[in-house]
Amino acid sequence: MNRIPFSDNELKVIGEYPVPFPGMPLLLKYNTPITPAQNYEMVIRGERPFWLPTMSDISMSMGGFLPDNEARLKGGKDFFGLEWVFVPVAGGATRKPGKPYITDMNTWKETITFPDLDQYDWKSYKDSIKPEEDRISHVTILNGIFERLISFMDFANAAMAIIDEDQEAAILEFFDKQADFYIKLVDKYMEYGSPRIISFHDDWGSQMAPFFSADTIRRMILPSLKRVLFHIQKRGAFVDMHSCGKTETLAPLYIEAGVQTWTPQPMNNHKKLYENYGDKLFLGISPPDIDPEISEEELYAALKDFIDYYCRPNKPPVAVFAMSMHKKTHPKLGEAIYKLSRIALNRLA
Repeated sequence: MNRIPFSDNELKVIGEYPVPFPGMPLLLKYNTPITPAQNYEMVIRGERPFWLPTMSDISMSMGGFLPDNEARLKGGKDFFGLEWVFVPVAGGATRKPGKPYITDMNTWKETITFPDLDQYDWKSYKDSIKPEEDRISHVTILNGIFERLISFMDFANAAMAIIDEDQEAAILEFFDKQADFYIKLVDKYMEYGSPRIISFHDDWGSQMAPFFSADTIRRMILPSLKRVLFHIQKRGAFVDMHSCGKTETLAPLYIEAGVQTWTPQPMNNHKKLYENYGDKLFLGISPPDIDPEISEEELYAALKDFIDYYCRPNKPPVAVFAMSMHKKTHPKLGEAIYKLSRIALNRLA
């Protein structure tokens, strides 16, 4: 694709995109020379994009008709009838701890029944997709392999069970059954919406460290996870992994599992991850903390070194995900990321 020199006319705001979560800052639509979807497709093809993608470039459809999605966003009952409670400070819901549904996974077949995905209103999902949408389409599969175990057992019980030899065989069988379920869910999404990105949600760490060792992940989680993620690739979608916590040491396992893009939380060493794995993972990177009250000139100065670092010759691009729903951002942050990366990447072409 021909590179088009940057023009200030591109910063003209020609609309707004709906935000995926209540409370998020506005996602502005600029007068870009190609669509955000076309720009992101360049990343997927391994090409240098026109600008570094941000949240504004992604059209997220959670599919509120599915119990899991509604429960995680607002509270209520999930696929398995488990109750979730909304937590305002987190901007989402969590399973209320203290009343585990199951305490020994050796009994899971007697107590857990997987739902029939055909019972849900997939036509409503298909009808919600806008054919004129110019952003990359994205859906998330919530409550992944380990998170589902937490939802049934509570965290402490799940963390102990996954390393309990007496429960190992039963958990592996349960995880394999989960993989069958998620593969069917992927097929439903592709049949009714053909999303370009499918994100699989499974948190593996706290703010300080991973929940478990690499050996435990490789033995207990990867066999089932690989089946799901490679099926996503087989169906033609780009695999995103939503996995929170300080898990930078697990990056090789994400890659081994079939993850193609991951947004590590700020407590991870982003530069180290980029230097070591940026050619194998399309990383979502957090920009430096920006005072929302500084001037526009100060904003651009604060971002310049950051953008220049991630827009170097012979280095892969990144996404810049900073549109947090939990804190106020500078009103010109999206514009500055777009303009600076647009100019920097065009200079490298």
